[in-house]
Amino acid sequence: MACKMLEECSVQEQQQSSALLESLQNQLDRLHTKLAGLRGMCAMGDITREEFLHDKQSIQSEIEHLHARIEDVSALSLSPVPTLDMAQIKRTLDSWLDFSGPRISEELIEEFILQVVLINDNTFNWTLDLSSHEVGVRHLHPSEIALLQYRERQSSNMDTILDRRITDPQPLFTITITKEDARAYCRSIGMKFFEKKWQDKTVIISI
Repeated sequence: MACKMLEECSVQEQQQSSALLESLQNQLDRLHTKLAGLRGMCAMGDITREEFLHDKQSIQSEIEHLHARIEDVSALSLSPVPTLDMAQIKRTLDSWLDFSGPRISEELIEEFILQVVLINDNTFNWTLDLSSHEVGVRHLHPSEIALLQYRERQSSNMDTILDRRITDPQPLFTITITKEDARAYCRSIGMKFFEKKWQDKTVIISI
């Protein structure tokens, strides 16, 4: 499901960009047709030269504006964007074989959870690390990430060395942990559940 969502997002971005360019080009074609018709009306004497020049200036301004928008959209479409290795992501996800138990192992969390950010008492942002996990490559620990973020906030001139996924995680979907979920979990591990104090938790899953 995660792979499908990532692929769909990529396709949607490309389709939206193509559709916008097509719409802008259609508007530009209509303006050129309108301008040609205006010249014909002036040549036939249907409108005065002053009317022609006034309308021509207005149409020309719209054409220039559309050209600028088309250039901007085209530049964004051609800009290099981080590519996702879907094969590697699938291999990573396939390694998560068993979620049948009430708890996920700490080792799995250390390997695949890049960071957990507390937004407020009831909202958390979990950033997944679905990149390749090469032997010998050391990832930053949460304490190291927090220290770097603190230092960068103290010095506005300091260039960030943090991964983009840490500084600007991209949300995939949101899940809500309800009272029923919490009650079932506490029952599975033999813990008392304080129902009156419970408030639903929101977890934002990002990459």
